[in-house]
Amino acid sequence: MEHYQIRYFLAACRALHFTRAAEAAGVSQPALTKAIQKLEEELGSQLFLRDGRMVVLTEFGKLMQDKLGRVVDARREAEMAAEQFLTPNVTKLDVGIMCTIGPATLVGLLDRFRIENPGIDLNLHDVTPSSGYGSLQNSTLDCAVMAVNPGMSLPTGFKSRILYQEQMVVAFSPEHRFNMAAQVAFNELDGERYIDRLHCEFRVMFLDQVKSRGLELSFPFASEREDWIQSMIASGLGVCLLPEFMIGMPGIRTRCIVDPPLERSVHIAYRPGHENSHGLMALLDQADRMPWPVPGETWRGHPSHRV
Repeated sequence: MEHYQIRYFLAACRALHFTRAAEAAGVSQPALTKAIQKLEEELGSQLFLRDGRMVVLTEFGKLMQDKLGRVVDARREAEMAAEQFLTPNVTKLDVGIMCTIGPATLVGLLDRFRIENPGIDLNLHDVTPSSGYGSLQNSTLDCAVMAVNPGMSLPTGFKSRILYQEQMVVAFSPEHRFNMAAQVAFNELDGERYIDRLHCEFRVMFLDQVKSRGLELSFPFASEREDWIQSMIASGLGVCLLPEFMIGMPGIRTRCIVDPPLERSVHIAYRPGHENSHGLMALLDQADRMPWPVPGETWRGHPSHRV
């Protein structure tokens, strides 16, 4: 029994049509048919019932589909294990990035890390404020870039390296009345259509502030997708509080939100002891040498800010 026979057989199982299976396997239809016939002879029973070019698996064929599928999976796992064993200088680093953190602040870090550490494969994973620490705890991730609100700390059992701080700003379309203001007090959100960011780490605090101040806001849209939220803001469908460095959509204006001012810090979080691993140590060292942005620089003095 040859591996190509098994591969052709499984292709026919998926397509249930010898011509389409041959196309998927990259061989001629006669070659595929001959290989399957030879496999049937070696196994001692018919795998397919043929009706022209259409085929149906026999009960024996269904049994072999399961068994031979496992053979292919085992071969693939063996090849991957061999590749990893024979390339010991390649290190994998799995990094979570919280979905509310803007990519523009991190691409410089990732680019410099790639150049200086060619032997480390960096795998990025999207995490939420709630899922990131769980993935660190069960070692699915080596580290995670997470945001931390003022007055709060990381959950017990984690360490971190701070990268930068950023302000929360109110984001709106160019035609909005806030475009004529130098800054926006929290109470000035009264009466606005607000786009609800479901993954926002400030969300509970924001809603508590709205309620305690007696503000009347409408919430016509809610989304977990930051790209959709920014598109709706740019289209004039509502306003929203956003971290200043995550805004990347053209056509969005921002102002600093005051009374109260809101700010968060962005960290690389990891489990104690893991910082000694080659990949994470290299990433933390690279982060320490990066010129991180300063809070307020995306709106202070920006042309869209001038009255």
